[in-house]
Amino acid sequence: MKYIVIGLGHFGAVLSEKLTAMGHEVIGVDIDPQKVEDLKQTVATTIALDSRDQNALNVLPLKDADTVFVTIGEDFGASIHIIALLKQHKVKRLVGRAVSPLHKTVMEAIGVDEIIMPEQEYAGTYASRIEVAGASDVYIVDDQSLIAEIPLPAIYVGQTVKDIHLNENFSLMLIAIKRNDTEKNLLGATRQTKKLLPKFDDQTPLQEKDVLLVFGKIGDIKKFESM
Repeated sequence: MKYIVIGLGHFGAVLSEKLTAMGHEVIGVDIDPQKVEDLKQTVATTIALDSRDQNALNVLPLKDADTVFVTIGEDFGASIHIIALLKQHKVKRLVGRAVSPLHKTVMEAIGVDEIIMPEQEYAGTYASRIEVAGASDVYIVDDQSLIAEIPLPAIYVGQTVKDIHLNENFSLMLIAIKRNDTEKNLLGATRQTKKLLPKFDDQTPLQEKDVLLVFGKIGDIKKFESM
C-alpha cells in the first residue's frame, strides 16, 4: 500500500515508521526540515514542504496514494486548510487527526473519510486497563464492553475450555487462546513469544501461562480475572 503522512510530529512520525516497518511505501511530509531529516533513516521518503501551498502540494503523488493522513494536531488552521486542499484533489482516502471536538466537527463537515483522536482513544484504553488490572491488553467496544487479554487464572490450569464454563459462569465469550511458543531470529537465537492457537474447541486443555482473549462486560471480565 502507498501512504502519505502529512505532519511529522510525534504521532505522525511513529505512524510513518510503523507503516514503513510493515512493508508499506510511505512518504512523510512536514514543513520543518529537521523533522524530515530525523526520519530519513527509518522512512524511505521524507519531504520538507509547506502543504498549505497548493503548488507545493502538487509535488506529491496524491493520485497514487491509497490513503493520505493529515496528522497535524497543534495547528488547527493548518490542519483544516490542508484537508480542504486534499478534498479538492479527490484523494482516494483521507484520514485526519483531530485534537478536540470542534476540530472533529469541522473535519466531519468537510467530509474526511476517517477521523482519529489518538490521545482520547489511548486515554480510554488506558483507563480500561487500569479498571481491569489483570488484562495485558484491552480493546474498547463500547462504554460497557471490552475485548481483553486475560492471563488464565491458576485455578483453571489443566482444565478444558468446556470445564471453565466461561459463558455460563461469567457471561463471557472466548474468542482465542494465546500460548507460549519459541521462535528463532535471523541469527538463530531463540526467544519466548505468544502465538494464537490455530484452532481450539471445548476439549482443548488449558495450560499454565495461557492468555485468553475474551469479550464481555467490564464487570464480568473483572470477576473472571480475579479468580
